Amino acid sequence: MTVIPIPKTCRACVVVKRGEDYQIKLDYNYPVPTPKDDEILIRLTHTGICMSDVHNLKADLGMPAESECVGHEGAGAVVAMGARVTGWAIGDRAGIKPCMYACRSCEVCNEGYDGMCLNGRMAAWRENGSYAQFLVAPASYTNKIPDGLSNELAAPLLCSGATTYRAVNQSTARIGQWLIITGAGGGVGSMAVQYAVAAGIRVIGIDTSEAKRRLCLEVLKCDAFIDFATTTDIAKEVMRITGRGAHASIITGGTAAAYANWWDHLRTGGTMVVVGLPPRGTAIAGADPITMVLKSLRIQGTRVGSFQETHEALAIAAAGKVKPAVTVFPFEQFIETVDLVRTGKLAGRAVIHFDD
Repeated sequence: MTVIPIPKTCRACVVVKRGEDYQIKLDYNYPVPTPKDDEILIRLTHTGICMSDVHNLKADLGMPAESECVGHEGAGAVVAMGARVTGWAIGDRAGIKPCMYACRSCEVCNEGYDGMCLNGRMAAWRENGSYAQFLVAPASYTNKIPDGLSNELAAPLLCSGATTYRAVNQSTARIGQWLIITGAGGGVGSMAVQYAVAAGIRVIGIDTSEAKRRLCLEVLKCDAFIDFATTTDIAKEVMRITGRGAHASIITGGTAAAYANWWDHLRTGGTMVVVGLPPRGTAIAGADPITMVLKSLRIQGTRVGSFQETHEALAIAAAGKVKPAVTVFPFEQFIETVDLVRTGKLAGRAVIHFDD
């Protein structure tokens, strides 16, 4: 068996305090954990930064968080493993996704929602997340990263990629149909666009700024782009593009405004998929019951991808059909990068490289 020397300490971005005035700090001497018998130790080279990391730090989702390190989309390699681990070898590449453990035997798991397992353990909330360079993870529920996919691209796929892959499937939009993606130029929305385009779906991206317009049209290949800041009547513009409205929409923006009047953008029988998370109590995703009934509209919530959906999302990217739009920042700029994500000004996804 290959043996890799394991350091006693590593790099990490650590929570000092949570709340609206949250504080995080860089730690160059964070303790490296020891894997239990059924765990693998992963040395991460990259971690993505998600807006839900910011919500975790601000503690505005109404969900208790206790971890010292947030983050839930890390990519690296196995450097040690417990005595009872099978199916893994030292050097295998592995990814940290939002749900680190699922029992695969409860009712929720058996219905295909293992990412929301009743007995699950979520990275960044109770378990330490991918803002730490070394992490332990249950071997049985950790996804392998396929050949042909770099760690810097794999990292964001483990959360936003798998989540939006699931969301596109749950939208029920089919080849040639219209799908609106609100927040299309952001880290999550840009993934949704690519999985939809790969499935042959026509996409209208909604976002703002010239950088995001170029990203959506020139790189992600949206069929149309609507700038919500300069368009006076978004519903009218959607009708002009589609004729009768879109078949479905996926809302990835984390603001109340992102959920405003979505029902006016859809045709009869349309589906709206909820992905973006505004602070708890600040937004309502529903519409007037009369509108819902008369147009036969559906609302579908999507939290994270399952183990299998994560596997499929990674495989699609490894085949070259999806390429995350990422900007890679060095570890030393971790704090500034989290703040950049918080502002929503970055086009695409932010990724941190732990190594020099």
